[in-house]
Amino acid sequence: MAVDLKKRLSSCSDYELDIRLHVLHFRLLTEQINEEDIRENLGNLKKLDFKKLSYYKSTDRHKFILYFQHTRNIIHKYVIDIRDSEKKIRVISVHKIHADSQRKFDKYAHR
Repeated sequence: MAVDLKKRLSSCSDYELDIRLHVLHFRLLTEQINEEDIRENLGNLKKLDFKKLSYYKSTDRHKFILYFQHTRNIIHKYVIDIRDSEKKIRVISVHKIHADSQRKFDKYAHR
């Protein structure tokens, strides 16, 4: 069941952004992603500004996978969970994807 992100975020402008501890302590260091970039990207989404968002997909009514173009070759992937009862947008996971490496992997892995 695909859920439209724009429709879902239209009621989330006052929701708190909750970056989970394992993201703060492990993912940001290992993936070398800046916390301010995450806050800025998701803050823009809360304002319904989708300029940096390249692609998204929903796994269920609450969970979304977002892809942001950081540079020409680097894409940031965020997994977020939107909970209306808590009025929070949780950042569950972040990843840095190198587009060239991913294309090579896809080419050779799916022969």
